[in-house]
Amino acid sequence: MDFEISDLIFNGVGIIFLGLAGWIYQRKRNFILESERAEGVVIEMVGSGSGSGTAPIVEYDVIGQKFTYRSTLYSSPPSYRVGESVEVFYKAANPEDAVLKGFMEQWFVVLLLGIIGGIFLLVGFVSSGSIE
Repeated sequence: MDFEISDLIFNGVGIIFLGLAGWIYQRKRNFILESERAEGVVIEMVGSGSGSGTAPIVEYDVIGQKFTYRSTLYSSPPSYRVGESVEVFYKAANPEDAVLKGFMEQWFVVLLLGIIGGIFLLVGFVSSGSIE
């Protein structure tokens, strides 16, 4: 079982991506567990500029004050419709710090980094002969 520099690089990148996915997961999980919830309404769908999808702008109310959340997750076809009700998680101390309830909205980055990290680790182990 000989390790080449490329194997170490692939394994290292995989570990970094998986570690980053774990760190982001923990932060998101804690954010959601410590958050308040509000009912929001999609007021607009905005394009990405490259024409590759749209993202919702959601308005929600916290103790009589209106806040707006703009998603950074663009999708095609659109994940939401104007007028649709959505649940919003927000920090009580800072209601502008928010995220929409939904698997992709909450976990897309974690999932993406985890898959990429897993692929890098798998390639590193297979090329080193650790897995046959």
